[in-house]
Amino acid sequence: MSSIESLVQAANQGDKSARWEFFSRALKGDVIAQSRLGYCYHTGGCGFEKNYQKAVEWYRTAADSGDSAAQYNLGVCYENGSGVAKDEAEALNWYKKAATQGNNYAIVAIKRLGDIASRETLI
Repeated sequence: MSSIESLVQAANQGDKSARWEFFSRALKGDVIAQSRLGYCYHTGGCGFEKNYQKAVEWYRTAADSGDSAAQYNLGVCYENGSGVAKDEAEALNWYKKAATQGNNYAIVAIKRLGDIASRETLI
């Protein structure tokens, strides 16, 4: 059985059977596959068309299962309004969940959003 990352790499190179296997694993509840599938929809990678709404759905599924990468990426979607209404408070909520698991990208995002909020109160 191939790893999710090797399936993603093969799917990015046009391997349709790898793409199907990867997608099937996400459907069967593989949290890492769900998170990566969200990323593929977010970026238009792995042979999937870019679709922010589907990205959010897969990120949320994986994030609710505790995947820190999905939690961070869901925060990005809320911060930018990609596939959901822009909501910095909700973005911060997801970043905090990811940060408590040591996700460094989330920690940086929290600091950045805090700096934005500080500047806005000064204006």
